Amino acid sequence: MPKKDSSMKKDILRAVEHEGKVKGKHDKTIIIVELKKLSSTLGMIKGEMYKNKKIELAGSLFFPLEKSDEPSVWDTIKVKQSKFYGLRVDSRKQSIYEVLRGFFSRTFKEGKLQDFVPKKG
Repeated sequence: MPKKDSSMKKDILRAVEHEGKVKGKHDKTIIIVELKKLSSTLGMIKGEMYKNKKIELAGSLFFPLEKSDEPSVWDTIKVKQSKFYGLRVDSRKQSIYEVLRGFFSRTFKEGKLQDFVPKKG
């Protein structure tokens, strides 16, 4: 019997937390991406960004699942089930959270979409 989705997510979080540690003092950011098939025609991609084991940022994208002759990852997921992926980033400089926060802050202040990396000067 396959593991429940919440158990699989915890297993991935635990594995990403302990694998691939970098020596020295670094900011550790973990991103968990969930692909969930809500119905036979609707999918969701949800992302959660963890810092110090707490969710700092989360968001979801909902979209129609279109029929295709090409195989898709969505074909391997049953309705109401999820598939999880994990990513770990260890950084010495500005954290991903700070980069994203600056990006959106500049976008709203100036009223236009910004470059991802701020220009110096």
